[in-house]
Amino acid sequence: MGPVTRRPAGLTAGGKLRVHQDPLTGEKALGHNAIRAGVTNSFRQLPLAAELFDGATVVLGQLPKSLDALREIAELAATNAEPEVQLFFGGRVKHMTRAMNGALSESFGEVRASLATQKSRVLLAWQPRSDQGPSVFPMRAHHADLDLWVCAYGAAFAGTKLDLGTRLLLESVDRMHPSARSAVDLGCGTGVIAAVLARASPTLSVLATDE
Repeated sequence: MGPVTRRPAGLTAGGKLRVHQDPLTGEKALGHNAIRAGVTNSFRQLPLAAELFDGATVVLGQLPKSLDALREIAELAATNAEPEVQLFFGGRVKHMTRAMNGALSESFGEVRASLATQKSRVLLAWQPRSDQGPSVFPMRAHHADLDLWVCAYGAAFAGTKLDLGTRLLLESVDRMHPSARSAVDLGCGTGVIAAVLARASPTLSVLATDE
């Protein structure tokens, strides 16, 4: 995803695109490709936060799979970009739903879909809504059975819910080897399993990691 600043023409005279990719693998790939192409000074990698959209009039992106991820992006763009900002999000038709239009409409007054071209189309959004309430991200939910608060940003898998795979793995926590001194939670998502492991064994060193 790459917001373009107020003066797109200035990009060739020292300006920089701002880009964001959720997966670390994608961020590193873009960096290596930029080195090979000799354009390392033409963009800045930024986290998904207000600075990414500050002063932007155009935002280009690929439609995320998660509706919450789309809501978070739209919310940040509507509250931090210029009033005339326009969002262009592309995707394959088979992966697009009307719910995506609804998610964008929560932050923008106008949402339209382009005609399909080669099984792809673009969703366009403009006119940021002035009646937006405070941000809902990160979302929070308390799970009484675990006595655990789960917090999640939009792109987190399963959000604040506990998916079936997580619940299955949680059933194995009490069967952890008693002499274990370290544990690794690969693809940790919101970190529920890592948190439960650490709480169950305070002397255990837990490393939680995700792409």
